Amino acid sequence: MKVRSAVDSQDTRESCYRHGGGWGVLNTGEFEWSKSMMGQLLAMYYYGYILTQIPGGWLASRYGGKRVWGVCQTVIAVCTLLTPVGARTSIKVAYFLRFVIGFCSGVTFPCVHALLGRWAPPLERSKMASVTFTGSLLGNILSFAVSGLLCAYGFDNGWGSIFYLTGGTYFLWVVAWFWLVADSPEKHKHISEKELVYIKASIGKGALRKVRRVPWVAMFTSGPLWAIIICHVCNNYVNYTFQSSMPMFMKESLNFDIKENGALTALPFLCQVTLTLFVGYVADTIREKRILSTKNVRKVFQSIAFAGAAVCIALAGQMDCEHRALAVLFLCLCKTLQSATIAGYPSNHLDLAPR
Repeated sequence: MKVRSAVDSQDTRESCYRHGGGWGVLNTGEFEWSKSMMGQLLAMYYYGYILTQIPGGWLASRYGGKRVWGVCQTVIAVCTLLTPVGARTSIKVAYFLRFVIGFCSGVTFPCVHALLGRWAPPLERSKMASVTFTGSLLGNILSFAVSGLLCAYGFDNGWGSIFYLTGGTYFLWVVAWFWLVADSPEKHKHISEKELVYIKASIGKGALRKVRRVPWVAMFTSGPLWAIIICHVCNNYVNYTFQSSMPMFMKESLNFDIKENGALTALPFLCQVTLTLFVGYVADTIREKRILSTKNVRKVFQSIAFAGAAVCIALAGQMDCEHRALAVLFLCLCKTLQSATIAGYPSNHLDLAPR
């Protein structure tokens, strides 16, 4: 019986690897880059990204999130369009473009919070944060799903078309951004008088004033602020591991082909989007009806997100090609439970410091 079981297991593994395109053999690509070079290319984004977190908030508080984010997104659009040319010129040029994209992307969340602080009434913060941050999840879904197909069927050797279409979409987004967005309710051209009065009465005038002096000492000796920072680190570690490494995990560990890879990589983010909007509504309803205090709502939802995601991602990491359906299930559960985060630390920024 043991001999037969071993033979069956070997047959399963061989079938699995054949389906994925061979015994760990990588498809030939346009560039002969080592894994260390590819890892460095991915890392360059984050080297740039970390540099503009605090300056991004400082700039948004003085010049407005609309202007700062819009200018940075324009630069990102240009660099994205130049990426295929840069990669074919030199790996160092590709490194530089990735660094600049990360540098400009670093202002994203500081700008978003600067805008939410002036637009989100206290009892609608979870809902508005969930709607706003769902946009990044939808971007992941579309990019992963479409990229797999473009690699197989797109123009400019497949992969190049991903950057051209993404960069073109960025430019369209920038036009819509400057046309539709305002830094505060008073500056919006099409807001109704009723909505304007409601937002101003709910938020108060304090949140709409510009920050002239940053209380650095009080901030860095604040326990609640450090709790948010720690949550940021933990949550972003999972998020960016998913974004950067999941396509490779699907290909090399689970042996999905390139078309399956794109769709299946997008699936966990689709699960997360589905629940995120619901979580924001539930959290604000609990706060509005005073079932739990704002502090306890943040703690409960954040705990659910972290504990659930930790268990699921650890289990997914134990799966191999033979159990790849189970691996995908655990990845989907991880992102689904992680959606509870939206009612935790991202909204807690606005509770502590609306401006």
